[in-house]
Amino acid sequence: MSRACEVDRMLLLPIERMIERVSVARQESDTAFFFSLLYFGEMLVKLTTAGLVAAILDDRERHRYRQLYRLVRADGLGEWSVAIDDILTGPTAQFLTPAARVEQRELIQRSTLGTWQYESVALLSRCLKEFDVEREDTQGKIDGRRWFTIFAEFRNKTRGHGAVQGAMCSRLAPGLERSIRLIAENFQLFRRPSAYLYRNLSKKYRVTRLTEKTDPFDYLRSDGTPTFENGVYIYFDSPERVELVSSDPDGSDFFFPNGAFSDKKYEQISYITDNRLRVDSSAYLTPATVLPKSETHGVGILDIQGKCFGNVPPPPANYVARLELEKYLYEKLMDDRHPIITVRGAGGIGKTSLAITVLQKVAQESRYSAIIWFSARDIDLMSEGPKDVKPQVRTEAEIANEFSQLMRPTGCSERGFKPERYLADSFTKSPVGDPLLFVFDNFETVRSPGSLYAWIDAYVRNPNKVFITTRFSDFKGDYPVEVFGMSETESYQLMNETAHNLGVRKFLTPEYRQELFRESDGHPYVMKILLGEVAKAGRPQKVERIISARADILEALFERTYAGLTPAAKLVFMILSNWRSTLPQLAVEAVMLRPQNEKFDAEAALEELKRSSFVEARTSADGDIFLTVPFVAAIFGKRKLAVSADKSVVESNTEILRFLGAAQKTDIQRGIGPRVGAMFGQIAEKVAKNSDKLTEYKPVMEFVANKYPPAWLLLARLFEESKIDGDLARAKEAVRHYLELANNSEDQRAAWKKLAEYCRRTDDWNGEIHALVGMSELSGTSLEDVSNAANRLNSLFKTHQFLFDHERDLLVARLACVMETHMDQADATDCSRLAWLYLRIREDAKARSVAERGLKLNPANEYCLKLREKFAQAARSELRRPASGTA
Repeated sequence: MSRACEVDRMLLLPIERMIERVSVARQESDTAFFFSLLYFGEMLVKLTTAGLVAAILDDRERHRYRQLYRLVRADGLGEWSVAIDDILTGPTAQFLTPAARVEQRELIQRSTLGTWQYESVALLSRCLKEFDVEREDTQGKIDGRRWFTIFAEFRNKTRGHGAVQGAMCSRLAPGLERSIRLIAENFQLFRRPSAYLYRNLSKKYRVTRLTEKTDPFDYLRSDGTPTFENGVYIYFDSPERVELVSSDPDGSDFFFPNGAFSDKKYEQISYITDNRLRVDSSAYLTPATVLPKSETHGVGILDIQGKCFGNVPPPPANYVARLELEKYLYEKLMDDRHPIITVRGAGGIGKTSLAITVLQKVAQESRYSAIIWFSARDIDLMSEGPKDVKPQVRTEAEIANEFSQLMRPTGCSERGFKPERYLADSFTKSPVGDPLLFVFDNFETVRSPGSLYAWIDAYVRNPNKVFITTRFSDFKGDYPVEVFGMSETESYQLMNETAHNLGVRKFLTPEYRQELFRESDGHPYVMKILLGEVAKAGRPQKVERIISARADILEALFERTYAGLTPAAKLVFMILSNWRSTLPQLAVEAVMLRPQNEKFDAEAALEELKRSSFVEARTSADGDIFLTVPFVAAIFGKRKLAVSADKSVVESNTEILRFLGAAQKTDIQRGIGPRVGAMFGQIAEKVAKNSDKLTEYKPVMEFVANKYPPAWLLLARLFEESKIDGDLARAKEAVRHYLELANNSEDQRAAWKKLAEYCRRTDDWNGEIHALVGMSELSGTSLEDVSNAANRLNSLFKTHQFLFDHERDLLVARLACVMETHMDQADATDCSRLAWLYLRIREDAKARSVAERGLKLNPANEYCLKLREKFAQAARSELRRPASGTA
């Protein structure tokens, strides 16, 4: 193999793989060698374009999306070379990340003879001249981007139009190979650290190296805090996803868009293996043209609104008041505490409408001199369905520019004015004296919510305030306000008004109204959509059928938030959606501990789902947390499950959750006990049929028991009923775990008795004695139980020698002390048993006294009579003993 095709480990992995293919083709024939080089060059064009698109920063004009939109539809290579020119020198160029200016300079600067740019273009031009003899030779300075335009033309004249003869292939291949290798080996884009990131359920990332050095990504192997979607990434100023290149966690192959676009799928091709895929095209269906403004786009100027200035959009039509929420939020915005207020809730739940309504009330007071509204909304939820719109702001720079245009400070139009510095200073101290209220609507759609929040948090100071609405938040230091579905009364009012406007009041029977409320969970946008579908059909419709058929609504409400979840949260969400019931949180966490599951933090995953409004949590009277997935979210979750690679994992975990039995929100008041009992009962049935199942279920049951102590007794019973040797020993341990956690004397008493029984059945005399004494010492233990315990101890001490004297004395003394407190209720037999305890610890005088007391109660009691005889014999023996010093 020639040096030209040796694999250089410093190259990007797909380039290495392509070099390997070229090397194999070289051995086959000159024709195969030539055409493999054409594939290599075509891949370089698309790889370059994909990397440059990844370097485009998000902005409200959607320059990155416009390139993606055109390239997934491109059926020819020429469109890719045109995109390169547009990114490097067109309007898009101003949105390149600063680090990518290196690549920009390498391709647009005029280069001279001896540079890799010049040589690669010159070699490729000579190859093209074989087909176009009138083509002029390369002269003077040239820029590197011309290579991509020339290659697209060359490809069309060779692979694109007719066959090239073998002799021609032999002549062209060496120069073509050298030209391609100059680009592949020298262009900075291919030298940048690149990796495939795959997030595990543990939140940490598997980092697959695509270049020799991946230092900027290596921290992700141990730090799962940042959120990155699985895929190919290149490092500029930060990791940027290369959306136009697809691979897998092993980096086994690399696919690029190849046209054949439809509203369902488009084609991807691998130039390494010639494999082709049809992949989902839904992410690229929104037109790339300029979008209209949102309904909640801020007013373009600061105008008088109430007693202050503001640019808050007008209130929504047909808004139904949510008085309790409005009052609470109003109070928080008016006080001098909590500089950052965050309203969090699911998409379409009414956060923006609530915010605008409350801000109108705030504006009627003199708390703020101005209310500044920034909207990052990119989807309007219209009655006919979701519509894409142009966001007002997306980045810190756009927010700062918008603020400067609204405030028009002195010098804002002069060179050197820094809008971001002005905004930061204004967060800290109002430039107009009286406080400012900054409102950020749809905060989750800004370019980097975490970074923007950190910036705001670093500068904002009371009495200024920041008010945020968002679908998802993981912020520190804010004051969160949760927005859930409407109450039943609010929902009925919304239904009545919507039905009246649509002319379908006649269908809104009490039964159908109740069904709509129950199935929508009071979600205002969902209720409007459902009634809109009723109006279209002219008759009532099944809620699930309507929602299942409206993929656009499901995606608008949930897709963006779902995409940002960790793999663990996605898995748990699909499990909860697969069987929509009100479930105890501890049971859900427990199921995730099955040995078959990959280990991850289930509690953290559930907290993430709560913050994302995918799961609602309610607390029972005894403090247990119950989880419910809203109906519409559950339908979305089932759609995700249908195409998930984790479907079998979800099904096996769901099976155990079904052991809990179906339940509704109204069942929460009954607490967790009945649910756990049902779960353990189902498990017992499974174990009875197959004892091997106990190993699978044991971690689940132990986790539940640690959080709900009575479950240890259920687990002990399960061990007791098991046919496996040694399970009575595990039953004892389970009861001991319960006793460590229990705090109810009556329940503890039963547990001590059960422990004593298990110890007796396993000949564990020490354990039995400890259990009996422990039971007797509980407050409220009856004399009958204490007396029976004393009887059993006396019997054990009579037949077994197994304790050191000191340990025996301590246990006997403790039990005797308990019996003394019950003597006013004791009969003669009880007295005899206490007397024997005294004898065990050599308290003979007390023993005689108690025995005599028993005989007074019942002179014929055989046990006390035997004790009297024992004392008499002891006395006679003492009299017969020789005196001290007698011979």
